[in-house]
Amino acid sequence: WLGIVVGNLLNGIDIDWWKSTHNVHHVAVNSVHYDPDIQHLPVLALDERFCDGENYSFYHMRFMPFDAISRAITRYQHVYFYPLMAVARFNLYVQSLCHIALQH
Repeated sequence: WLGIVVGNLLNGIDIDWWKSTHNVHHVAVNSVHYDPDIQHLPVLALDERFCDGENYSFYHMRFMPFDAISRAITRYQHVYFYPLMAVARFNLYVQSLCHIALQH
């Protein structure tokens, strides 16, 4: 019940969504194909292996190509990384709501 209070009520993030992504992350830390915590193309390329071209996410079940759009956007990630992280919390809310909606 502590996870529900802290996760759901105080942070606004569905504890079930957090557990699923967090557990996958720890099973496959920094795996380009399995770790959802580093799969942020086309906005961020957190590992140089993303720059190899076609990357398949087994978590999201889709291809994440490093195409011209990704190349153009990630070229400036060193500039927008910290401002993006300042508002990234809202993405967690959206991901949580999507997770809940898909379950019901």
